Amino acid sequence: MRQPLLFFFISMTTFCFGQFIVIDHINVDSIPCPNDSDITVYQYRNWELYQTEDNTWNGDRYTASCPNLINNRPNGSTPRYDIDLSTVDPSKAIYLTYTPDPMDRQILPADRVYAFNASLSPSEFVDLQFGRGCGDEICSGVFLITEHRDSRYTEDFTCRTDYPFTDINRCNLLPCYSTEKTEENEITTFVYKISLTEASDATVYPSSIYFNYLDEPTLLSDSVIISESLFNQNQYDLGLSQINENWSYDYLVTHFVEGLPSETNQAFTQLIPEVSKSVPTPINISVGYNNLNYQKYSHLIGGLVEGNGTLRHPVNIVLDRAEMCIADMELISTGGTNMIIDGGQINFLDMKACL
Repeated sequence: MRQPLLFFFISMTTFCFGQFIVIDHINVDSIPCPNDSDITVYQYRNWELYQTEDNTWNGDRYTASCPNLINNRPNGSTPRYDIDLSTVDPSKAIYLTYTPDPMDRQILPADRVYAFNASLSPSEFVDLQFGRGCGDEICSGVFLITEHRDSRYTEDFTCRTDYPFTDINRCNLLPCYSTEKTEENEITTFVYKISLTEASDATVYPSSIYFNYLDEPTLLSDSVIISESLFNQNQYDLGLSQINENWSYDYLVTHFVEGLPSETNQAFTQLIPEVSKSVPTPINISVGYNNLNYQKYSHLIGGLVEGNGTLRHPVNIVLDRAEMCIADMELISTGGTNMIIDGGQINFLDMKACL
């Protein structure tokens, strides 16, 4: 498809937030090409523009090209430096990576939800490759590398959060980022990845990256009692905001159990009817004007049926015009949790996340 494209990462969750982290591409430096010191190239200050042998962001650097920037406003009062696609190998992914200086470490507190905004503006006649299966999975998009530390544990863990561009979400992606339960959640690396379908003499421009801190989320952990006032004939019908008394824009299913989250240490938040039921009773939760987010290896499941040690009440999550962020592993796990999509968006924030 040959046409000007504009891809946005924006959040429409709420208007009640303030801007947090801001990283821009205004300043550039003239440096020798790392692959050929006789060639001078422009680079965004504090960023690395490069390609790799195996199309992974941290792979061995590809030495047959000298990726460069070009001033796309040579006659303007303010220059704008775009990535010059004529200087790259079109068969390999292009990476633009920012690693914050230790003095500018971005450490976020536990159990918070942010809207993440980053955009990429290709010029006319640029065809980007979408989907997955391109070296390190996503073909074009942005991903974050984060480290999580806590004085309660002897080990740390590292996560990668993906925000892929697609041919569908062009100007309507609503990404979110939720921190883990650890005391320190540090964003150590920002990575743009760009994959082309063919050679091009055009340009692409990555605009600023920033986070918006949303309202403090309502945390869902251990068990949630579903009020009997929401019982309707043979099932429970409720909006996400009715799941407890703490109304908020964002709800976060937390990893509340001891230890760090992992495949062998998962957390299951149980939804338990206020009045016990002796038969499986559906619990229908409509996610409309509020947003549902999950920490890694965390799940929502129905409580046990009265008198039964294994049978659970089925949970139906009805997504209607809202946003859901799934961090790691399956949303649909043991316990009969189902997803019904009437509108809105699901963001898979990990290469393992799935339905």
